[in-house]
Amino acid sequence: EFIKEFRELCGDKWKIILETSLVCSYATIRELSIVVDHWIVDIKTMNSHIYAEYTGECSGILQHLSALKRFVPNERVTIKVPLIPDYNDMADVERSTEMIKRLYGFDNIVTCHYIKTANHE
Repeated sequence: EFIKEFRELCGDKWKIILETSLVCSYATIRELSIVVDHWIVDIKTMNSHIYAEYTGECSGILQHLSALKRFVPNERVTIKVPLIPDYNDMADVERSTEMIKRLYGFDNIVTCHYIKTANHE
């Protein structure tokens, strides 16, 4: 609701870029598709086992990427596929990237490296 209200206030003067992991409903993606100028989507991984181990949640990324593909033009989407220390490797990053290209046709895919930090208690 905030993003939609913000768009109404600023009109087209400001560009809205949303960075998200797409943990939201189909309806949210549909509603924001006409409000958000560019989407940066951090998918973590396409491997459901690695995703669940890292996030503690089941992955809905297949359905979410399908919704994104349906409502948002390819040129308005950047997909991030991170290398996550202790969870995945570059082979998983490459498999995830190829799967996204093949299944959804997204071509603006970037890789990044999460940094492992010391655990402070």
